Amino acid sequence: HILPHQQVISDCTTKYLYCQGGVGSAKSLALAAKSCYLSCTIPRNRGVVARLHYDDLFDSSWREVMDCLQRLVDREKIPEPKYSKKVQGQYTQIDLYNGSEIKAVQGKNWQRALGANHGWFWVDEAMEIEEEFFIGNDTSAGLLSRLRLPHIHFNKTTYDEDTRKHGNLHGMVSSNPPPYGHWLHKLFGNTPGIRSLGEDIVT
Repeated sequence: HILPHQQVISDCTTKYLYCQGGVGSAKSLALAAKSCYLSCTIPRNRGVVARLHYDDLFDSSWREVMDCLQRLVDREKIPEPKYSKKVQGQYTQIDLYNGSEIKAVQGKNWQRALGANHGWFWVDEAMEIEEEFFIGNDTSAGLLSRLRLPHIHFNKTTYDEDTRKHGNLHGMVSSNPPPYGHWLHKLFGNTPGIRSLGEDIVT
């Protein structure tokens, strides 16, 4: 059975979703499932799964995404994806039957890893990563400003000028509870609920 907080993750429609919880809280499974859903149900979507180091990424969130896709294949819900671009013995790109792409990104080399436009992202254990990864610096745009894939943004089924300007763009962030005053809380808030991030909304 799906847990209540996993249902919240699944149902969330705000542009950004920040999930904070201890080890074993099952947030990663829900975020992996949502990542796969966004890629499988929206053709030509482009998403990234990130963590500071490849070693940790391959052994956690990236594995969850790959396992989730394999379960869909085993149940004959989707065709077998194409895996490519090996790093440290692990594939870092997944191409789906509908033209969607999912890439593994190492947070410490974010300036080289991030593409121009994304339809969704999931950053796991975000408190490991520098704030610049999200907001950018003087020479490179961060992840938040790259969440702008046009046909995902202006998706005909979800875009609304007044109530949902972001369309189907989704930025997902998960972390163990960071220390008091951490930049994650300054950016996304430190209490449950809905809040603003500039003109956008965070759950």
